[in-house]
Amino acid sequence: MRWSSRRQGPASQGTRFVNKCTGEQVDGSPTPADRRPVHPYTCSPVHESVLAGRCQGGWTLPELVLVLVIAGVLFALVPPIILFGVRTLVFVPKAVATDHVAAEVMQQLIEGGFSTLPGQADPIRGLRFAIRRVPLGGTGLQPALWLTEDVRVGYVSSDGQLVLVRLNTINAALARALVPAGTTCASVPAGPTEELVPYDALGSARVLASGPMFQYRNQAGALLTPACPPDPAIRRVDVAMVVQTGNGVFEAGQASQSMRSSVAIRIP
Repeated sequence: MRWSSRRQGPASQGTRFVNKCTGEQVDGSPTPADRRPVHPYTCSPVHESVLAGRCQGGWTLPELVLVLVIAGVLFALVPPIILFGVRTLVFVPKAVATDHVAAEVMQQLIEGGFSTLPGQADPIRGLRFAIRRVPLGGTGLQPALWLTEDVRVGYVSSDGQLVLVRLNTINAALARALVPAGTTCASVPAGPTEELVPYDALGSARVLASGPMFQYRNQAGALLTPACPPDPAIRRVDVAMVVQTGNGVFEAGQASQSMRSSVAIRIP
């Protein structure tokens, strides 16, 4: 109940209290009946059960609604954040493995590198070192590219080796082999001894082709159709591949890496 006091005359006349809700003036102290609690704005009596609830720490309806709204927002936001964090923890190791395999495959294909082929002590040079020359053990001059297909390419390295590189769809990896001198696009040996690239374990990463793995261009950059024998106008080889784990979808905790490069054939 809202009361105010004001002095009326000399102190001997006592204190008069004014009920601000009813405007009633009361001499002396308010009686217990006058002390009934009322709402501060409507001046209507407040039920004792409401007062008891507030004294015991109960919530009003607006407070309860606010708590439910906050709880709903947290319930909607926290699980996706936790799920994203878990996916990231699963994704990171696979992304690292995918990047490693992609970089190693492209390095071996273009620049060349260490080989596990029997009797091969020296590194095998990559596609960048393709050159027109007489192969080791051969008698005639061969073009830099002796095989041009969508998923296979054959070239003569600057060391005089005839190198065959293809996409091994069974193992989902790049396969490399050395073939005898004199091999042409019409006489590719069946089942040569191959090594998978990279030479270390691929793990769960797979090398795939989303389209033609090898494309061939002339000096002007126009695409040339693979043919046998290869078109002598080829001056550049485009390489494209995809390295991924599983289905490559991040939401499934998998990783995917697309790789593209281009190699100039300087002495075709």
